[in-house]
Amino acid sequence: MKLHFSQHIKDKPTHFVEKIWKGLKTCISQELYIEHEKRMSHEKLTKQYEVDIEVYEKVLPKIHTIRKDLKKDWHVGKPINFLINFRGNKTVYFAPVLPVVSTQKIVLKYYNEKFLV
Repeated sequence: MKLHFSQHIKDKPTHFVEKIWKGLKTCISQELYIEHEKRMSHEKLTKQYEVDIEVYEKVLPKIHTIRKDLKKDWHVGKPINFLINFRGNKTVYFAPVLPVVSTQKIVLKYYNEKFLV
């Protein structure tokens, strides 16, 4: 499953790449890391991903995402491909392919110009 991330929202940088890498670095289990390592070639394992170190040090880890799932595509174990620049010919897969760990249903309500979760 391709999981697209915007690099800007309302002309402001999202820093999703740095947030996701920080989340992977701080939250990924050793078991999941070993399983991922088994599936990767040496070339992919040693590939450097572009992360802005100054931003990386300041952001909080991102270990979740909220997506519509109208077709019920998301389920535990499904592989996730993390990517940016998906609207052009410069698509970048910026993180290892990892499985969905869990899913949840949420409802967002909008009231008085604010979201209530």
